[in-house]
Amino acid sequence: STLYVQSRDRRGNVTTQPITVQYIDAKAPTLTGQTGNNATWVRTKQITYTATDKGVGQTQIAFNNQNDFQLANQSGDNYTRTYNFVGDVYGQVTAALYLKDGLGNIRTERITISNIDNTAPTITGISQAISSDKKSVNITVSANDINQTLGKSGSGISGYAVTTSNTAPSSFQSSNTLTVNKNGTYYIWVRDVAGNISGAQQIIVRNI
Repeated sequence: STLYVQSRDRRGNVTTQPITVQYIDAKAPTLTGQTGNNATWVRTKQITYTATDKGVGQTQIAFNNQNDFQLANQSGDNYTRTYNFVGDVYGQVTAALYLKDGLGNIRTERITISNIDNTAPTITGISQAISSDKKSVNITVSANDINQTLGKSGSGISGYAVTTSNTAPSSFQSSNTLTVNKNGTYYIWVRDVAGNISGAQQIIVRNI
């Protein structure tokens, strides 16, 4: 916009000078929304952050490190950037999200990320018991979903399976007691809520 400045000397002479004032923006973008960060246990969490800037725009978003700044996707005054989070987050962790406009105004927001589990469960014990009619064997499985490095439990055990080959199954049952009706070599598996599958543990059934 254009402003006019007038100066007057002692004799009353007046001079008018136009000056141009550029837009001034001292406000950093604000975080106005996020999608994808719910309490569901998953192995990968895709979270989209939305910032709003009604000033100069050209908004950039960075996660936990200002060297990560990238120009966000623009729709009007809204700017979005999506992150794919992997690893192990048991419960919640807090991180920094940085928002910066084209003039360098920066805002830091504290955001939380929750319930990401990429650690497979561990089989801790297997016992066999022949059925009363001696036609089958019940296999009882013990397992946990503890990350030994973090010393914490992840999403929890959700299923158990037995197979005749060393290939991970797609179908699991909720009960930890599995039944087989033939002698032979079997493989025991467990799966957690996030979908991680344990390594196979081999057993031999000879009691039928």
